[in-house]
Amino acid sequence: MSDNSNYIVHGVVKACDIDRFLKIQGLGRQPYQNLITNDKYTALVSQLSQRGVQTVFEDEDRVKSLVIAHNELLVHVIRTVDIIPIRLGAVHSTHLAVQNFLQTNAEVFDSIFHRICGRVEYQVEFKGDRATPRSSLLRNESVNLGIDRDRSKQPMGRDYLRMRGESRRLQKNQKNEFDRFAEESLNKLGKFSQEIVQSTASNVFSVLTDRGPSQSFLSAVEQLAQAGTQAGIELTVSGPWPAYSFTSLDGVQ
Repeated sequence: MSDNSNYIVHGVVKACDIDRFLKIQGLGRQPYQNLITNDKYTALVSQLSQRGVQTVFEDEDRVKSLVIAHNELLVHVIRTVDIIPIRLGAVHSTHLAVQNFLQTNAEVFDSIFHRICGRVEYQVEFKGDRATPRSSLLRNESVNLGIDRDRSKQPMGRDYLRMRGESRRLQKNQKNEFDRFAEESLNKLGKFSQEIVQSTASNVFSVLTDRGPSQSFLSAVEQLAQAGTQAGIELTVSGPWPAYSFTSLDGVQ
């Protein structure tokens, strides 16, 4: 590899795993990927000219293509071996710089691999109207309270306050029902998972589980989704993904 190139690091795998991975799958649909390795770790990189790095991040279409290729590569790798995903945008100016990156952060990588060994991430999302109950009683009250233009039909005085209070009570119960379902679901999924963390989106949770999820895990997801549908709450699960939510790179230099 020429040092006239820049290198975008997509992820880091154990050097002892990369030969097994290449024998089983190769690099799939990403033939432009390259490997930079030391005795312990291997970085999966894209090699671009210095001008190429500048232009790829200035062109929206090329950025999108790079993001897609980046994600496809990581998903391709986790089918076989563990990988520490590196957020797209980590660019090193030389081959030696990538090797230094691997050497300098070896202890951080050791800790991360200990956490994610043999595991992948699934995302669980709960969707439902937390603020507006689906109760037909509340819908009728909402009509009486705010939509009917005939003032003679609107409740007045104490009747209005009573119905307003009942409306708020039902709203609170509906919100509690949503939160209760989410909490119970996570407790059940936790029996088949190593860790669960909440994402920045309040209703999205990341679950760290074995690379090959057990039938028990999948059955639990299916049962919870059915129960959620009956309660007017949608539960969706996506994955497997690289363990982004469980690979803190705060200490990486």
